[in-house]
Amino acid sequence: MSTKYEYYDSGDDAGFGVSQIDDWPCQSFTPATSFKIGSIKIYGRRTNTPGNITVHVQGVDGDGNPDGTDICSGTHDADTWDLTDGWHEITMSTSPTLSAGTQYAFVIKLVAAGSGSITVRYDNSSATFSGGNMMYTYDGGSNWYNRAGLEKEDDMLFELWGVEAWTAPTPTAENNMYTMRRLVAAAKSQIYYEDE
Repeated sequence: MSTKYEYYDSGDDAGFGVSQIDDWPCQSFTPATSFKIGSIKIYGRRTNTPGNITVHVQGVDGDGNPDGTDICSGTHDADTWDLTDGWHEITMSTSPTLSAGTQYAFVIKLVAAGSGSITVRYDNSSATFSGGNMMYTYDGGSNWYNRAGLEKEDDMLFELWGVEAWTAPTPTAENNMYTMRRLVAAAKSQIYYEDE
């Protein structure tokens, strides 16, 4: 079971094209609740055959830019995207806990360039996401910029989904143990169980 935590899914009015391996769009965010991240959904489309993309969750530096150290990441085949805009889910390879009140960022990268591109959609005019902002780099993270120099007020359309930890059932009051039953035999219209 998964739960949607941080997200911004309105105000779609612009697109950021990614066609080179050093072109990285990014969105920072600050969880209101601690959660184990499972996947990230981004809104966009492909052109031709861009191949695989990777999405990296990182901490941020003193300027609010990605710090370059992965907390987790996921790989996704963008050739499966539609040629028109839609939601696409990138599953993380691990599910670390992101702490409430701590700012993070996710960075989107092309694995290889030359065969196609992706376009991620964002709000360029009336962004209201309070936990972070959209940024981008054209040189593989050496320099980060705010979209069109608008004081970091643009926001990418995204959703962060968390995975739920398994919780053991409450033990029975009689013996403080968990009771399970399994089928051990069935014959002559009779069904036999044993407790574990």
